[in-house]
Amino acid sequence: MSSKVTTMEFSITMEEVKQSVKTFTASKRYIQGICRITLLNVLYHRLPLDEKDFVNMDYEGIQFKMFKRNSKNPHIRQYHSWVKGILDALDKNYLKGIFLYLRNADNGDILEMYNLKLQYNKEKFTEKYRKTPEAQVESTKALLNFFQKMQKCPKLGENIQPHIELTYYDDTPNEYEPINFEKAKTEMRFAALHDDEGCSFVNINTGFHKLKAQVKGTLNDELKKIAEKEVIINKSVNTASTIGGASSAEENCLIDLSDDASIIIVEENPTCICILNLENIEYGLIPEIICSKCHVHMHTPCLGFMKINYQKDYVHMCIRCNPNRKMRDTLTPIRFRLIVFLMYVKKKYPEEIFSLLTEKETIQLRSKLIQYKMLEPVGNKYKVDETMVRIWLEKLFPDFNESEILR
Repeated sequence: MSSKVTTMEFSITMEEVKQSVKTFTASKRYIQGICRITLLNVLYHRLPLDEKDFVNMDYEGIQFKMFKRNSKNPHIRQYHSWVKGILDALDKNYLKGIFLYLRNADNGDILEMYNLKLQYNKEKFTEKYRKTPEAQVESTKALLNFFQKMQKCPKLGENIQPHIELTYYDDTPNEYEPINFEKAKTEMRFAALHDDEGCSFVNINTGFHKLKAQVKGTLNDELKKIAEKEVIINKSVNTASTIGGASSAEENCLIDLSDDASIIIVEENPTCICILNLENIEYGLIPEIICSKCHVHMHTPCLGFMKINYQKDYVHMCIRCNPNRKMRDTLTPIRFRLIVFLMYVKKKYPEEIFSLLTEKETIQLRSKLIQYKMLEPVGNKYKVDETMVRIWLEKLFPDFNESEILR
């Protein structure tokens, strides 16, 4: 189900950010604020709006924009209209996605699309979902730093028309329509910039809510140009290794999984090194760690360790940000670790991972799991040998016996 459009002031404080990991209510308030700030700052940085309608706000030394009270700017008034409906849908746990389009008003061409995706942890909250306040501070700073990058890009022209669509989860009542929205007759998201590469710019996980966002279109092209210039200036940012390197046991069992064709080109992949979209994996199941420099979230199993509290006692720098490491692993062994981890945690064949792989890689990885006796074919299905999975997990992950998430 989707809908389209037929005020509120918000800032952000350190206390609100840190409280977001403690209760569902505080998390919702924080996510609502992040959505509002994101939409407004996109409009500010991409449209030729009058500076007098905005004020500078500051969070940890990073500036972002908020609107002035009683602004008569039509885009800001339209923004207020959107926000009322968005907050209503989010408050009811209905909201699944926000699609903001910036169109050429003359010919209707979509120049840019911003997609915000929301997930809710509706299960009983347990320690395995808990995130640290420090992680939220870094995620918030990463978003605001993205707005600083947008400032380097030339704005779109005068004749730009913003358009917004919302999508909802399947359990949303059919008759539901947020304030100031109506059901869409046609949905732009099915035709908008599907062949364009997206740039991720939000990755926030409070333990209660998860928010991810990406942009497609001309802004992404401009950001690539900026990134290319930065790479030329600093050629030392190349490839790197996983934390601490692999153990000898891991090296022995994964050496024949290497595939030179799958070596990661780090500048092209602003996500975890597995480069997999794991939105279909149970919320909070895979522990993550945040790079202290670029603030990207990475799955700890992909990096070769499992301990969930690394964010508390380890200052992590990801493989893209540490020029002193050499990238040794390729995608195949990285994904192999992730698959074995999920087989142990879920105690079943991880179909959701294999569905994301190519046929060649699926055959290769599945054959190795059978060879190592972790997987047994039974008819057209596969049975997991939990004992063998545990044995191999201890070889693949040096910190297996200290891991909190598996206790």
